[in-house]
Amino acid sequence: MTGLSTKERAPSSGVGIKMMLLVGLISGVVAALSTLLVQSLLTPAPLKVATVDVTGLVTSEISRLQETGMDSAKAEAYAHVWGPLLDRSVQDIADEYRVVLLVSPSVVAGAPDLTAVLKERLDREVAAFQ
Repeated sequence: MTGLSTKERAPSSGVGIKMMLLVGLISGVVAALSTLLVQSLLTPAPLKVATVDVTGLVTSEISRLQETGMDSAKAEAYAHVWGPLLDRSVQDIADEYRVVLLVSPSVVAGAPDLTAVLKERLDREVAAFQ
């Protein structure tokens, strides 16, 4: 044999176990931190809620059209253009602001009102269309 007694080999195996435990502990911490980092990078931020007063916008647009004296054929053609513009503008605002848009009567307390932003976009779109 090697001529070493059991007492002489024991400290060497103790250091090996401590080293393996230390490496295992460090590996576990690195894995946990890596998992948290990947989750934070891949998981989107939670969506927020905002409101728009679609009913008010539609009502004001109808009033505006009545004031201009637009005939029914033109008003119908305009409605076919304005409706899809409204849909697209609502979707664009929801995407840009990363919010779920609710119609104003279903307001959650403290939710921002983006009606002015929606109206501005619709006015811009309608002006560009005409």
